[in-house]
Amino acid sequence: MSLFVRMSRGAGCALLVVAAAASCSTGEAGGLDPEVVADDARQARQRWDDGGPADYTFRLGSWCGNRALIGRYDVTVTGGRVTEVEQVPGETAFLDGPREYREAGGTTIDGILDRIEERAGEVTEVSYDERLGYPVKVFLDPIPEAIDDEECYEITRVAAVGD
Repeated sequence: MSLFVRMSRGAGCALLVVAAAASCSTGEAGGLDPEVVADDARQARQRWDDGGPADYTFRLGSWCGNRALIGRYDVTVTGGRVTEVEQVPGETAFLDGPREYREAGGTTIDGILDRIEERAGEVTEVSYDERLGYPVKVFLDPIPEAIDDEECYEITRVAAVGD
């Protein structure tokens, strides 16, 4: 089960779902409350710091916006750094290797948690793994009225290196 927060543009409120609980919380612009988003990210990071593996692999899907980091990638993180990146076979992906991945904005799970906290006012949807705290889905929309500035991420297949 994961914690899930999504902005409902039609209703102008945030829906927080944990099991069967729901609540609406809006920020100044009618989106998610940036303070709540940042606080949730800090709590998720604490779970990740406490229970996440030091060296790990994960699959990153990135599919929206007009940017280089589009596609699905299997990422290996060792010593807090991205050390390997492979395109998922059969998927459309445009980057090859850790350097191109980093240059295109690809990062570690810690880096994505940083992004959520630092850009909390741009987050329109975020969900976390309840046990380990890593972000499962993240949608950022820096300019709601603009097209193709969004960033969408999905993180799956998180495992300790060697598992």
